[in-house]
Amino acid sequence: MQGRTTILVTAIIAVLAIAAVFLTSNPTNDADRPGQPSPHALDQSN
Repeated sequence: MQGRTTILVTAIIAVLAIAAVFLTSNPTNDADRPGQPSPHALDQSN
């Protein structure tokens, strides 16, 4: 059973990592983060 548990934990971590990548690369969330300038902020500065 330990082998299956390790596979399940690895799959959950992979899903969370993929979800985090999608959330951080989403343009709508970039405006809320001061570290990453969004295209909208760049357009307003010009």
